[in-house]
Amino acid sequence: MRLQVLLFFLPVQVFSQLSVLNREQALYHPTSLDSVHAFISPYFSKPEPDSLYPGSWLKRKLLHEHVFVIRDSANRFHFTIDPLFHFQLGKDQEDSTGQNLYQNSRGFRVRGQIGKDFSFETSFLENQGRFNPYIDSFVQLHGVIPGMGRWKSFDTTDYDFAFSSGYFSWQMCKHFALTAGHGKHFVGEGYRSLLLSDNSFNYPFLRLSHFWGKWQYTNVYAMGMNLHSGGVQTPPNTERLFQKKPMAFHTLSWKPHRKFELGLFQGLIWTVSDTLNRLEMGAGYFLPVMFVAPVMYDLNTEKNVWLGINFRAEAAKGLFVYGQLVLDGSGSSVEQKKSGFQFGIKYLNAFTVKNLMLQLEYNLVNHFTYASPVVDQNISHYNQPLAHPLGAGFKEVVGIVDYKIKRFVLHGALIAAGHGQDVPGGNAGFFIWASDSTYNSSSFISVRSMNMNGYVGYLVNPSYNFQIAAGARIRQRQGDAFSQNSFEFFLALRTHLWNQYLDF
Repeated sequence: MRLQVLLFFLPVQVFSQLSVLNREQALYHPTSLDSVHAFISPYFSKPEPDSLYPGSWLKRKLLHEHVFVIRDSANRFHFTIDPLFHFQLGKDQEDSTGQNLYQNSRGFRVRGQIGKDFSFETSFLENQGRFNPYIDSFVQLHGVIPGMGRWKSFDTTDYDFAFSSGYFSWQMCKHFALTAGHGKHFVGEGYRSLLLSDNSFNYPFLRLSHFWGKWQYTNVYAMGMNLHSGGVQTPPNTERLFQKKPMAFHTLSWKPHRKFELGLFQGLIWTVSDTLNRLEMGAGYFLPVMFVAPVMYDLNTEKNVWLGINFRAEAAKGLFVYGQLVLDGSGSSVEQKKSGFQFGIKYLNAFTVKNLMLQLEYNLVNHFTYASPVVDQNISHYNQPLAHPLGAGFKEVVGIVDYKIKRFVLHGALIAAGHGQDVPGGNAGFFIWASDSTYNSSSFISVRSMNMNGYVGYLVNPSYNFQIAAGARIRQRQGDAFSQNSFEFFLALRTHLWNQYLDF
């Protein structure tokens, strides 16, 4: 009975610093999830304590520590600066042009903690790159580098682009924290998220987090963009003003036991700006109460509301099962059955092998999910889906192996999917930038795709995930009358701090 009482009142300790979103770094620097809610990421976690290492200053900075550190003896202030870079060289064996592929990224990251209640982070990257043909086709079609935003031409066939992010977080009291910044969020436990992922570009946001023991309630108010003017005229020689797209995400997490967490989700795309790029913000957008929006606006109206459930449970030591349900519409017709589900298994320290992680995941999303009768109201930002990279109308299996022994890391992934491709002028619900009111069941091509990627790396400095890696990406995409293949080898010197989904 005493044990039951202790578990029922299991406290959730709150810390003011946000965790990193990068999946790989989370594996190498695991945070105990026993006392935190991890339904929405980045989640609040305890900063890692500084360790003292022997050796010269150069050896410590190169192999162990942050490059620049300021802290006081009373531990009231902690400040770090690290370089960010991604130097990569590769070649696609299936590309008849024979061009070398590369990425050249340079930047910095600053993180700080003031007292116990205030933290901040800022980072910036300047990039140039040349990509293999299937990524190049995506860049030309959507006008963005996957996950990294807009680009401009560089050296005729190459791209130049920048990436920045940052936040500050203030834990105002035991039960409430305020966070504001420019970044991304991820909802769920899987490799993919069917509710909200970090697939698209960063966006400005205000995040309100409420903590009550085994409950956590989070409101995120954000401003997305559609990469067109929305009708407003742009003066000559000035940057276009893109169409603003208010977004709101609400999550409620319940964690009665350290081995189980259940979460509810609501997303809302508010009415986009008008032809003069003006917003009419009603009270419904700002309401912080979950599930009021679907009652006020329904699931099939212009204001795009989607709902979800997420769970995570430890079935045995290190063996986790997880899943999601998403609902974006209701009705009997094909274009109204907008839903999907995810189920996965993650095995940490698999078969008692330390630092071996195995993951198997299945995702299914019906046609027209994430679309809207009004195209601009779809669930996207910066010309990329806010959820799954494939959009809608697919079945997908994901298998991942990660292993770390000392500082050597091994990663391998196999992703197989069956989906479709809308033909020009048609709409069978695969392209989320088409209205779900113009259904044409015969206007698509069946597509099968397979992505394999893997690398072997050496972790030079764990503090900012500096590694040397060599690997390969293999992609096959086949339709009824076409075949696209890519086989890329690469060498990389990088600080791997963000997720970038090139396996679409």
